[in-house]
Amino acid sequence: MGGLDFFGQMTRRAAEADDSTPATISLNISLTDTRCLAFSQGPTGIPFNLTPFAVTLNAIPDRLRPLVAPTDTRLRPDQRAMEEGEYDFAAVEKNRVEEGQRARRRAREARGEEFVPRWFRKARHPVTGEEYWDFRQEYWRVREEVAEGRTTWDQQGLEEIY
Repeated sequence: MGGLDFFGQMTRRAAEADDSTPATISLNISLTDTRCLAFSQGPTGIPFNLTPFAVTLNAIPDRLRPLVAPTDTRLRPDQRAMEEGEYDFAAVEKNRVEEGQRARRRAREARGEEFVPRWFRKARHPVTGEEYWDFRQEYWRVREEVAEGRTTWDQQGLEEIY
């Protein structure tokens, strides 16, 4: 086991240590009339310490919004509220969304209906034999038809989930 100092030299303790002893690294830095920034506070106002790039992953540009299915998770109101820092409203919305989903599930069960996902199907991996949810490409076909004005999301019979 070994350790290196700031200049890449093996430290004495690390050189003498056996594998059961943790190595140490020595740093001797001399600064004369030099200012050194060791830590800097990150940008403020970005929830959950997300990077600006990460924030854009859930963004839906205005030109894209009409093409996105109403079941798209980026439209989930509690998620949007959290991302916008409206934590109290997000908690209320999360409860409303989840209670609505539970009520729809209970109603389906009372009617003896089984839920069948629209955009995914359960499949078995040919090599591992494990079950997984396979994305059906139907979503992209329907989205293209929506973009071309040949159909609307309302005409697709999607369950209201939010």
